Amino acid sequence: MLMISNYQANVYLGPEEVLKGETAESLLRVKTSLEVLQLFRSTYEDHRANLRKYQKNGTMVKPWDFSTLLIFSRLDQFIKRLQNIKEFEGDVRDFKLMVDDTDRRLGAIFCQAFDDASGLEHTFKVW
Repeated sequence: MLMISNYQANVYLGPEEVLKGETAESLLRVKTSLEVLQLFRSTYEDHRANLRKYQKNGTMVKPWDFSTLLIFSRLDQFIKRLQNIKEFEGDVRDFKLMVDDTDRRLGAIFCQAFDDASGLEHTFKVW
């Protein structure tokens, strides 16, 4: 089951589509996959913690005594990579905002310089 969900997330987040697609769409795919995988992990933890609910006719359910690291180590690594992608997207968005702000400031400086130019010769010197 875990391998299937990991495989499905990998297919859904194909590297070609994520890197070549629209940023907003790719980020939505990353967020969706991250939510599903985290829900899968938390569902496992909830079921493991509440094994007593699954008793039938007073028979004890055998506790799950195997290590979750054996099961979830690759999934946890994949989730960390998705979280890094999500964080990186936030950094890229902040960088784009900074670049846009710088462009506006430079545009304002050039407009002011052209407005202040006294003649055609000075206008060409600004350019």
